[in-house]
Amino acid sequence: MKILKSKEGLKNIAFVAFLLILFFTPVGKEMRVWVAKLRVLILNPSVESVEDQQKLSNNDYNWQLVDENGEVVSLDKFKGEVVLLNYWATWCPPCVAEMPSFQKLYNDYSDKVNFVFLTTDPKEKVDAFMTKREFDLPIYYQIKQAPPKLHTSSLPTTFLIDQNGSILIDEVGASDWNGAKMRETLDKLLLK
Repeated sequence: MKILKSKEGLKNIAFVAFLLILFFTPVGKEMRVWVAKLRVLILNPSVESVEDQQKLSNNDYNWQLVDENGEVVSLDKFKGEVVLLNYWATWCPPCVAEMPSFQKLYNDYSDKVNFVFLTTDPKEKVDAFMTKREFDLPIYYQIKQAPPKLHTSSLPTTFLIDQNGSILIDEVGASDWNGAKMRETLDKLLLK
């Protein structure tokens, strides 16, 4: 009881309560999303230097996914075109934070760029998430491990692949995908 009477003890209890709320409640998840949104406001994805860019092989394009209709789709379907591939999850605060910027980019570039939003979450959970947040992004599910050049264990991770199979962007963490820099990058790619 002595700890409850001291100001320092009360501060410690309040701090522990704050941490419990932050990490173990839905309110905490929304707080983590909000913090991640701050990161999105200031960070823009950057194009890899030419010497650091990897190039997908024909074998890499044989990677099979399942689309939101349950159809098996090979990445080969997008060969020779611009692809924006994003690994994400409904439970990942940085993923959730960057989704509005992806939605805005998708609204303007969906007819020119192939967007692949890849998740391992259950379809029902993804559908509920997309409906609640009013997103209409094209969702894919992984059925085989990604080729080494596109493999990641970090969420979110996003790759921008050009028409020649070069990985121009390999970005880990939340970013502003609708910024002027990204739009300029896409516009230049689409002129090729």
